[in-house]
Amino acid sequence: MLAIVLMLIATLPSLQIGGFSSAKELIALVGVYTGMLFIWNMGQHLKIWSTPDGRDYYKKNTYRPLIPLIVVLIYFYSA
Repeated sequence: MLAIVLMLIATLPSLQIGGFSSAKELIALVGVYTGMLFIWNMGQHLKIWSTPDGRDYYKKNTYRPLIPLIVVLIYFYSA
């Protein structure tokens, strides 16, 4: 959620950081990022990929990226 807020601040017309002028572009980027993060975390939870320290991966960390991903999907579905 912090990333979404920071990206929306970057799209303010007075700042023009990074040349982004549309909030939809940045929200879509957050959606793609959280989608890839969910796939990576699910792979670690299912032990397709090993964790860097070799410990088991917690289930709660697997589903955390779903929260902003669902928010992004609702945003684009309702618009």
